[in-house]
Amino acid sequence: LESERFEWLVPGHREEKAVALLRTLPRPLRRRIVPFRDTARRCLAWPDLPAGGIVGALAAALREVAGVGVEAAELRPELLPPHLRMRFEIVGGDGAVLGSGRNLDELKARFRAEASRSFTRAAERTFERDGITTWCFGDLPEHVDAVHAGVRFRGYPALEDRGGSVALRLFDGPRRAAAVHRAGLLRLAMLRLGKELRSVRRALGRMERLALRYFSVPAAPWPDAEEEVEAARPATGIADELVERAVLECCLAEAPGMRARDEFEGRLASGAPHLEAAALAARDLAERVLDAWDEVRDARAALASRSYPDSLADIDEQVAFLIHRGFIAETPLDRLAEVPRYLEPVRDELRALRRSGEPVDAPRAECRWMLEELRISLFMQEMGTRYPVSVPRIQRAWAARPAPKKTGSE
Repeated sequence: LESERFEWLVPGHREEKAVALLRTLPRPLRRRIVPFRDTARRCLAWPDLPAGGIVGALAAALREVAGVGVEAAELRPELLPPHLRMRFEIVGGDGAVLGSGRNLDELKARFRAEASRSFTRAAERTFERDGITTWCFGDLPEHVDAVHAGVRFRGYPALEDRGGSVALRLFDGPRRAAAVHRAGLLRLAMLRLGKELRSVRRALGRMERLALRYFSVPAAPWPDAEEEVEAARPATGIADELVERAVLECCLAEAPGMRARDEFEGRLASGAPHLEAAALAARDLAERVLDAWDEVRDARAALASRSYPDSLADIDEQVAFLIHRGFIAETPLDRLAEVPRYLEPVRDELRALRRSGEPVDAPRAECRWMLEELRISLFMQEMGTRYPVSVPRIQRAWAARPAPKKTGSE
């Protein structure tokens, strides 16, 4: 349950709540939207009222309908009287009220662990299986409904990676289930392709030198975006990553979350003949990427961090985004081929810093990094950008940069 759904209350109280929210605005803004009731009615009648909670919707409507620039944070729902805030109760299987309050997020946080344990116990009785090494079950539905202790619940099936096998599990949310399922599906494919992957590893040959170079690649400095996934996957080396990339590239690229047995078997059969070529291509690209990374590291080592803290912090973050433990398995081959090109301007920036002895002009440097982000948004969408970026944004940032200072001789 999302708390935003309950901000609107029942239709009969919607206008009263909107009026009360408008009264929480700072006085200079309140003066521009009186009478409050008329403004609230116009806002609620706006045909393009956005989905989500009433606070964000009102802020957007005020800008459009009343011409008043209001941020959602300026509306103060915590100041509303109790009758204009939904009251929630957490009820146990025996009908007893376990907790109540008007803040749904607080209640969810307080009872999340117990709810998860209850859900797990119910799921184990109805759906879950362990020790799976082949797709020996039917197609997986998007969700299943069951009844436990008189309460109907919805679970989201997924295959969970357990290292030497996978497990069939029910999760209480679709996002977590989808993340777990992607890793579980990869593991099941690798188990199913055991003979073929042994041949791939033989074709890769001895890679001691490449493995040693990869050993120096650091872990990602930010938390895993899917940190809620509790997959029991051990730390892998470069050979494991090359094999994973080959399976993803040849068998799972077009359907990373497939749920049909026939589709799974068909994709494995059609992709198996191409696994060796994909793994060798990934190995060659990995060598190119590490060569480019070595050049960046050498240029970085020649600079003292204390001399250019802002510039170097930006560079370190950009490089860590591209090169970290797991990047080979995570990055499709066509994108992996572009990583050396992304690293070239980083290397040149470091060399320019060393030659100039002066920190790069911050606005100009920021525009350059915006171009890097733009390249990612165009060619590596799955990696994601650090912030919203577009050609018009870059043009505005460039136009707004300070004019260069004139020297005394000019």
